[in-house]
Amino acid sequence: MTAPPSITASFTDDGAAAPSVDNDGLPLPGGAKQAQHLAFDPLAVLNPNEDAPPTWTQHCFGMDLGGTLCKLVYFEKAVQPRETDAVKQFRIKMRKLIDDPATYGQTGLRDVDFEFDSKRLGGHVYFAQFETRKMLDVIAMVREHQVVSSTTPVCATGGGARKYSEKIKEVLGITISHCDELQSLILGINFLVKQDNTEAYKVNHKTFEADGIRHYVGLTRAAFPYLLVNIGSGVSILKVYRDGKHERVGGTSLGGATFFGLCCMLTGCSTFQEALQLAESGNAQNIDLLVEDIYGGDYDEFNLPGSTVASSLGKLVLPEVREKADKRDLARAVLEAITNNVGALANLHAHAQNTQEIIFAGNFLRNNKISKARLAYAMGYWSKGKRHAMFLRHEGYLGAFGALLNQLGLFDTPATSPQRCASPAPPPHPSGPSKHPTDSLQALQDRLAAADVGSSTPGPTATASAESTAMLESGNVSECDQTTPVPDDTGGAQ
Repeated sequence: MTAPPSITASFTDDGAAAPSVDNDGLPLPGGAKQAQHLAFDPLAVLNPNEDAPPTWTQHCFGMDLGGTLCKLVYFEKAVQPRETDAVKQFRIKMRKLIDDPATYGQTGLRDVDFEFDSKRLGGHVYFAQFETRKMLDVIAMVREHQVVSSTTPVCATGGGARKYSEKIKEVLGITISHCDELQSLILGINFLVKQDNTEAYKVNHKTFEADGIRHYVGLTRAAFPYLLVNIGSGVSILKVYRDGKHERVGGTSLGGATFFGLCCMLTGCSTFQEALQLAESGNAQNIDLLVEDIYGGDYDEFNLPGSTVASSLGKLVLPEVREKADKRDLARAVLEAITNNVGALANLHAHAQNTQEIIFAGNFLRNNKISKARLAYAMGYWSKGKRHAMFLRHEGYLGAFGALLNQLGLFDTPATSPQRCASPAPPPHPSGPSKHPTDSLQALQDRLAAADVGSSTPGPTATASAESTAMLESGNVSECDQTTPVPDDTGGAQ
């Protein structure tokens, strides 16, 4: 199937059109111009009959049961001629349940803006999420409304797919199909990128926090292999190849759940959105220890401005700061610390893996303009413009949607190469650079994740250690320097 040429366009979060942009996500002078690439689906191999009418007849579910949130995708087949009364009644019952705000309780939500009709699937796709800790309540609600039976097809991914499978079978009589978490993630990206040209986008770090404008772009062949950084409760970093194969090259335990958990303890907030709202009006410089706090000004010998972050949340060691700390500043400092750590690791892995495009996904980025702006700035700055941060509109639903596609059987996906399916096992006590670059990077990754060694930020925090830089064995130390300050137009150097 030959894909048509695409024109990249930009839109605001409310859907209003903005100036057309070039392939790098920057505004084009003089209005819309033809993008110099084809919209192209390289992430998986489609069945040869992809344009034929779908053969499945049932409605079905895809779920991603993460450590913090459960993401749910529901496929409703389009109305068919001569539907039975039973099918009609089920459709009415399901839509009533979907439309009722009470279905989602106080912490769940339906993402209406993410929904779409799909010709390729032959129906409508719904998106919703709730906190994983409410899973038993959700199971009870589903049983009460009798919207599933033992034959209802459900495919799930994520750790909760195993944790709750027996309870779901016991209460609802459903045997859940399990699918690989990372493969589902890639499948979800593959379909949604091909669905239209408003899935992948870049942002202008100087203005995004204020205007929210997204510059939608297509994935070109030149983008592969790219780095996929999935930020959920924790963080997984994947290298994705053009043929759909992928390898997990790293990750960190410091992710969205870390931010939410710390904010709950430090500020008393009760929801992730509340934590983000606090951070939006906070100032991390009131909480972070800066270079100027230590040296009285700039650190000229290493070209570090005084506004450089020497230690995230470092001022909290002072009793007077702890006593007067504003919860908005605390939330902002925690958010930036987590974001900066993810950004630093992403940049190091992109450099080691020689990837130019870095796609950030995961529910952590939902409505999170602060982190998107900082990641966009950091990737470009540290690489001197060679690398770019990209984001995805459906963010945290990619794994759940991929699970749905697995259930529908739409894709034949290349199997992950055994040599690529997992990171090397970390040494128990890393004591120095390994003779092999991959092992060296793994040792660095595990030491950073476990001990916060050389943690650095787009802000930045402390300089990456000489040991860490040497361990990359890349021959280009300048691209791994993590000590550049964030410019004032992103909210001040942090």
